[in-house]
Amino acid sequence: MALPSSGSAISFSQINTEIGRSATAALSMDDATLRLVFGVSSGQISMSQGQGKSYALNVSYFVLAGGAAGAKGVGGYSYGGAGGGGGYYTGADVSFQMGVAYTVTVGAGGTGVQGSQASNPGSPSQFSTYTPGGGNGGSNYGDGGSSGSPQNNSGAGRFSFAQYSGGAGGGAGGSTGGSTGGAGVSSSYSGSSNTYGGGGGGSSDYVSGSGQDGGGNGAAQGGAPSSGAANRGGGGGSTRIENGNPGGSGGSGVVLLRIPVARTATFSAGVTQTSTSDATYKYYRITAAGASDTVTFS
Repeated sequence: MALPSSGSAISFSQINTEIGRSATAALSMDDATLRLVFGVSSGQISMSQGQGKSYALNVSYFVLAGGAAGAKGVGGYSYGGAGGGGGYYTGADVSFQMGVAYTVTVGAGGTGVQGSQASNPGSPSQFSTYTPGGGNGGSNYGDGGSSGSPQNNSGAGRFSFAQYSGGAGGGAGGSTGGSTGGAGVSSSYSGSSNTYGGGGGGSSDYVSGSGQDGGGNGAAQGGAPSSGAANRGGGGGSTRIENGNPGGSGGSGVVLLRIPVARTATFSAGVTQTSTSDATYKYYRITAAGASDTVTFS
């Protein structure tokens, strides 16, 4: 609920209510929270500068976890399964308070490994309470990994026409069958539209399956599988047990934020981010952030 708009008087009791205090609480024009709501950090300030202002602001977000690595085969199963894409949460114009430090974390992709050991899952990302799960690793027995939670879209099993094949990974946007990775999802909250969270490609002696929407490609015979694209949360491609190359690594996740152009997001020191704006919004693309990092809106 915003303060009264232009032409209407504003009272201290209305300001207190807007910022969650008792209507009769002591308040001065130099109060830090009042200045935050009014958008006047220092100097002269008047009641008219608070007209139409709100302590809350609408944030649109896209939170994507890291994708999983693709696997190598084991025993009689020559090819491992590809990695699943990271899970995601997204929301449009959700109300958040200014002046509050919200957790922001970008999950890493799972690292590809040599040998017949399980492939590594992706790591979760986080914004506020939204924490999607990392993609699930491909199986050494040829089953592609599923995408991360909350989507949990399944990967593919071994191809029906190739006993020793490795199935593709599930994507954030859908399950898959065969060698092509599951579809990802699109978001424009970075200021331009892109696709994210696709599954890695499967493989066999005759097929190098394609990853989708940031997912890496599988590798036939002695080829090298590719990794998921950085900050697109795709799964890594799968490969053969005898191949000298490890399974493809998963791509790291990303956090995208869109806020009104008149407002600003401030990040803790460990965050790597870029921003852009248009006449209506500011867009933030966060490509690295640890477990203790935060974003604060003002």
